Amino acid sequence: MHQTYFPRIVRLGSGRGEGVAAVSVEENVRAFGTLPEGELQRKTAHLRATLAAIDGDLPKLRRLLIEAAAAHRRLLRQAAGAVAAAAEEAEEAEEEEEEEEVLEEDEVLEEDDDDEEEEEEEEGGEGGDAVWSPVPKKARRADEGGTDTAAAAAAPPAPAAAAAAAAASSIAAAAVSATAAAAARVPPLDSFPPYEHAGQVLISALELREKYDAELKRLLFVESSRAHAGRHGGGGGRHGHGGGDRPAGLKGDSRFNLEVSFVDEAHIVCTTLSSTGLELFEAAVGFDVLVVDEAAQSVELSTLVPLRLGIRQAVLVGDPQQLPATVFSRGGARSGYDSRLARSP
Repeated sequence: MHQTYFPRIVRLGSGRGEGVAAVSVEENVRAFGTLPEGELQRKTAHLRATLAAIDGDLPKLRRLLIEAAAAHRRLLRQAAGAVAAAAEEAEEAEEEEEEEEVLEEDEVLEEDDDDEEEEEEEEGGEGGDAVWSPVPKKARRADEGGTDTAAAAAAPPAPAAAAAAAAASSIAAAAVSATAAAAARVPPLDSFPPYEHAGQVLISALELREKYDAELKRLLFVESSRAHAGRHGGGGGRHGHGGGDRPAGLKGDSRFNLEVSFVDEAHIVCTTLSSTGLELFEAAVGFDVLVVDEAAQSVELSTLVPLRLGIRQAVLVGDPQQLPATVFSRGGARSGYDSRLARSP
């Protein structure tokens, strides 16, 4: 099973429309700052209770994951043991087959010896006393033109015995093959259904905890700001990204901390090149990938601003054959300010 990925997106800067307002950092900060006091207290209490419940479930979910991994190891051991047992049975069947062939050969030799003794007794009775000869009986019979006992001993076993031995060998080989196939059907750990399910439940619980913990911290920022305003009648501190009027109820660093929390929680942050120079981006966790749209229309210095944030990979999207970077200053254009980082090779 694969879960659908829904990245969290925020936009830095004010905008129009419901779609923009839903992801606007400014609008989200304003919504937290204007919460009524009673609703703020209820939300805070509810989130604390929810986080306590999740924290109580996390050890159980981790145990379920460990038990699923242990069950997978048991399956692998059982499969390996079954393969070894089947191989041992096949080896025993081969040994029994060889023993039966030896017994059949011995029976053929004993019958030949009995026939030889009977013939000698008959010859002795007809021609008097037997004459001693240093040549062994079996060799003497061969010299006399009799049946070669060595050839008789090497004769194949009876058809019924051969068929039974072949059937036993085939059954043993089939058992080994079937057991090996069953062992191969044991899925890898990350595809083992109990482990996969337990892992998904644990990941979902951790993601919920992270989400609720971030929301609780934002509510506590608002509480702290209001308490500070009540004691001192206002507050200073950092202004966040936009300046201008602050949302009601937010004073001092609380607004800045709220903005940073929304940026940290997001997977994708949409903003302008110049906005990436604000202080909140320096306070944020950091970014791995930078994607600049219409990069051919931005001046080189503006494109370099977000690269200072520890970007590991930058993608510049644009057509250098279309509109150039816009520079209104003639002096800036003469000095080369209108040069672009995204240019034709």
